[in-house]
Amino acid sequence: MRAATGSASTYVVGVAPHVVQNLYLADGTKVRATNDRGRGYEYLGSLSRTFLSPRHSPNEFGSALGLTKRSLRLNVNGEEAEIESIPFAGGRIVKTTSGYEPHYYVTDHLDSTRAIVRPAAAGVEIMAEYDYMPYGTQHTVAEAPTADADYKYTGKEQQGAFGMYSLYDSQARFQNVSDARFLSHDPLSGSFPEFSPYIYCGGDPINRADPDGKKWVDKNGNLMWKDGKWTEYASTQIQELGNTLRSSETGLLQFNKLVNNPAAIIVTINDTDTPTRYGVMIPHNKHPKQSNANTYQLSSVAEIIVYARNANKRVKRMNDTLTTIESMAVNLGHEIEHTTDENVTLIVQRYRDNVKVLDEKIEEMPNKIALQIARE
Repeated sequence: MRAATGSASTYVVGVAPHVVQNLYLADGTKVRATNDRGRGYEYLGSLSRTFLSPRHSPNEFGSALGLTKRSLRLNVNGEEAEIESIPFAGGRIVKTTSGYEPHYYVTDHLDSTRAIVRPAAAGVEIMAEYDYMPYGTQHTVAEAPTADADYKYTGKEQQGAFGMYSLYDSQARFQNVSDARFLSHDPLSGSFPEFSPYIYCGGDPINRADPDGKKWVDKNGNLMWKDGKWTEYASTQIQELGNTLRSSETGLLQFNKLVNNPAAIIVTINDTDTPTRYGVMIPHNKHPKQSNANTYQLSSVAEIIVYARNANKRVKRMNDTLTTIESMAVNLGHEIEHTTDENVTLIVQRYRDNVKVLDEKIEEMPNKIALQIARE
């Protein structure tokens, strides 16, 4: 059940006595998960921000870094809040009775946690080992050590703290691993009519993982553009969009930025009606890589979503003669600029230092490029 209130919404999952109430910002970022007694977690994406207290409203902290295994998590109990764990590149720094200690997560090709280790006098101590059935049900081995940890199957957050050990938060949807399905339908299911809208990874959980509950991607990173031509993985619609972008001088420059980016960029066309969005760039790893003292870049995988229904809205005031696919290409060129090192650095500075005046700067160059593509 989801209920919207102003710029935030609540999503309740479970059956009494195991119920979790999740609070989301308008853009879908999860900021709080509590049971009916107010106990649970609050989430922050940036470690440099002021630690959240119950007095803050959901709008008082940024959402660009989102909810993943990389989010700082706080324990909450009614009006009390304290740090529970802090993410770092190799795992999480966890609060213990004696302070804080690093826990290193050993993962497999699906990003599932297979072991958790920590420093010890003899080198390292194996705190926990995990094995999984294909769809994520944990296979218990009596001899294996265990430890309290929520980020397990494909790196998603297990809802064990709320008594629901088969339930995982996959961001866009909740996933029941014991039933091998999602609890709600795929918002992009119209693009895959041959599959059930509740299916996980097209029925192939061994080779695929679902990064956000919206779509599944091949973990082998199959390219749609290689050696100057489209591959068999590129759909007709994606090829049309890319070729349209490449047909203008500025669009070709943007296209080359896309295919030559060190990070893997996934381009998705979404038919969802989004009144305030023409496109969006979403980094899957919420912590950009620092290439030098003053520059950041995308660290691994990012997704650009182009909203087809809104394609004409941005450019209508620019050039009323553009077709829908040309309008989509303009929006794609805009979002590609957000993947550049210069723009990623601005985004990091904006949310790391809470410099709201950088919002306009972040959009300045992408808007100029979109305008130039529309003119050409």
